[in-house]
Amino acid sequence: MAGFGTDEAAIIHILGNHNCQQRIEIAQAYKTAYGKDLLSDIKSELTGDFEEVCLALLTPPRKLDAQQLHKAISVIYIFT
Repeated sequence: MAGFGTDEAAIIHILGNHNCQQRIEIAQAYKTAYGKDLLSDIKSELTGDFEEVCLALLTPPRKLDAQQLHKAISVIYIFT
């Protein structure tokens, strides 16, 4: 992705028009084609809420649930 700018409209179109399994397959195909991890590239190119949404869309549902639960528990632990 580096050097080309970020085509956010293309990212929205691709992630928004495929189901979870297809998005995982897209990430695998990206790694095969470019030798780099799509999630890492997204982290380096995007920021803020848009980055979070894109990463969530590329994360398998059970893993995302576990990450969100861990995050919520960590916040609760800090405030107790």
